[in-house]
Amino acid sequence: MHLKMLSSPNHNLLQKFDLYTNWLKGPTIMANNCKNKRILFFTMQYGPGYTQGTERYIRNITSGLRDIGCDIIIAAGDPEKKTTNIYSSELAGKTTLIKIPTKGWGALDGAPVDYYKKLLREVQPDIIHMVNPAHIGVNALIAARALQLPYFITVTDFWWLCPKHTLTLSDGRFCSGFRKSTECLKCIASTHSNKIIKKISTRTGFNVLAQGAILGNNLLKFGGITKWPKRNRLLHQILSNAQKVICLSKTGKSRLENFFRINNTTYLPTGLSSDWFLPPTAKKSIDSCIRIGFLGAIAPHKGVHLLVEAMSQLAYKDVVLSVAGRVHDKDYANLLFKSSTNIEYLGEVDEKSTISFLDSLDLLVIPSTSPENQPQVLLEAGARGIPTISSNSPGCAELLEAKLTFPMNDSNSLTHLIQKFLDNPSYFTPPEKPLSVAEVTAKTCNIYSARKPIFSTISKINL
Repeated sequence: MHLKMLSSPNHNLLQKFDLYTNWLKGPTIMANNCKNKRILFFTMQYGPGYTQGTERYIRNITSGLRDIGCDIIIAAGDPEKKTTNIYSSELAGKTTLIKIPTKGWGALDGAPVDYYKKLLREVQPDIIHMVNPAHIGVNALIAARALQLPYFITVTDFWWLCPKHTLTLSDGRFCSGFRKSTECLKCIASTHSNKIIKKISTRTGFNVLAQGAILGNNLLKFGGITKWPKRNRLLHQILSNAQKVICLSKTGKSRLENFFRINNTTYLPTGLSSDWFLPPTAKKSIDSCIRIGFLGAIAPHKGVHLLVEAMSQLAYKDVVLSVAGRVHDKDYANLLFKSSTNIEYLGEVDEKSTISFLDSLDLLVIPSTSPENQPQVLLEAGARGIPTISSNSPGCAELLEAKLTFPMNDSNSLTHLIQKFLDNPSYFTPPEKPLSVAEVTAKTCNIYSARKPIFSTISKINL
């Protein structure tokens, strides 16, 4: 991979001082005109091998900004150690990728504030944009605030509300958000794939035992648990001090506003690249099997087991369940794929392969059992014109007609809906076409241009 090292401008001391002073004052950005601006994105993970929804969001928005002349830098964690270089450039485009420390999914602070101050002084961004602070924490934004630099946030999942990010309790009920460390630890442990941790959660004295298992034996790589008591206060300040908090769904926007009592949010879904709107390269064979598909993480909260169960009850037998996505729970996945001979698992797919995968389907199913912050696959299905049904999970249901949804955790209702599709496909319509990258880029630039001066600093919190 070609290396692109960042270096400080080669000016004399006075010129450096003037440059740094102007940088602190902030840029003047005209609406829809971010040309020649240096934009620094922070996120939990990025680079080759990371292909989840958050990474696709970043890839799409940065490609749009790059197309209008922006200098893009992405500072990202590498929790799975898939990249080796500290500084590198993407294989496609000229986006600079900086590897930053990761501290576990639940980390609040991350690397020291001074580390991020130094990074910000070296990079000298015009705009700072945090996408997902899981693993890396929020110290980058505390550093930005200390330097009186404005920042923006995009909320791609429910990490801000829930350390587990699913907002679902062990009994299936929805959670409004983080309350106490002990309650959240028990909830995390009770739904964990590790049987030892799950068993510990049912015993008395859970707090001591669970922390020993989680922290001492490293069975749950969450990190930052000891700092969770200050979680809500810190995150409220971080969100409140953002120039704008961009929410990808109306559901996410509402939940964030209600929990943190903030009023600086805006709704702007992700945009898709032009490839998504091209006509299919090949048509399905008339004689081919009917393909029902799932695309997403292979994990219990995504409800794949409900889809497998529903498919087993169908009157039609010439139907194949085609599944693609990353396995997050191996035991769960093994049980799923052994339960039926009519399941084909294609593994994790990149964006280009995702287009082909969706084009091969007759119907896409999103059977989530927890709130979704608008799954990107639903937008992608709209772009490809693929009929889609979903559980009535918040975030999904807001983009579909009620007749195309079924009650969560209800495999019988899902079976009935799939059977209805098989009997009368014309009854089922694709989701509405999503916005393009160009459209979302223009709207994002308008958000950047509406920045306000900073008059206060973040309260001092002992992290």
